[in-house]
Amino acid sequence: MGDSCRGRVALVTGASRGIGKAIALRLAAEGASVCVTGRPAATGSARLAGSLAETVRDIEARGDRATAIGADLADPSFDRRRIVHHAEDAFGRGVDILVNNAAAPRTFHIGFRR
Repeated sequence: MGDSCRGRVALVTGASRGIGKAIALRLAAEGASVCVTGRPAATGSARLAGSLAETVRDIEARGDRATAIGADLADPSFDRRRIVHHAEDAFGRGVDILVNNAAAPRTFHIGFRR
């Protein structure tokens, strides 16, 4: 693939499976370090296959960089800044690209400043 995202940090919500996972894989293939988030942090449920761990494993298997943090963005009490801080801590720099693919019924604000 190319390197159009080389040196950038991407954050992809809803990245356990489907479109979110495909976007995370593509961003990584284009050179981005990718932080993925979604509800099932470890394993898929009986009704939905896939997990964040699998997404990270698939990205790293190609030699690209990834990290995961489990988060239920439908829960209004969840501190969304934790996701951004996790990405910054993992890759040593701020988030450049946000793909908000979370399958939640509301729009959420994810703060990019500490």
